Amino acid sequence: MEPTKYPGIVNRLRQKILKLDQLIHQISEAVIAAMADIDRQVAKDPKLRNEAQRSRRRAQLMNSDRGYLDAVGDLRRALKAQAELEMELDVVISQLETDQGQVA
Repeated sequence: MEPTKYPGIVNRLRQKILKLDQLIHQISEAVIAAMADIDRQVAKDPKLRNEAQRSRRRAQLMNSDRGYLDAVGDLRRALKAQAELEMELDVVISQLETDQGQVA
C-alpha cells in the first residue's frame, strides 16, 4: 500500500472507533435504565420476602424484558465491532511501521 494512504485510513478507522465509543455510551445508558426499571419492579413486589427470591425474580425479568435484552444485545454487537476496528487499526499501523522500516 502506498505510504500516503495510511494517514487517511488511520483517521477513518479512528473516527469509526470514536463514533462507536459514543454509541456504546448511549447503549450503556439504555442498559442501565432498563436494569433500574427491573430493580424497581423487584423492589415493589411485596411477594418477594428474601434476597434469594428477589435475585430469582430479577434474573427472570432480565431474561424476559425485551428492552433490556435488546439493549444488551446492541451493546455486545457494538463492543465487538469496536474490538474489530481496533484490531484493524493495529494491523494498519503495524503495516505502516513495517513499510516505513523497509524504506529507511
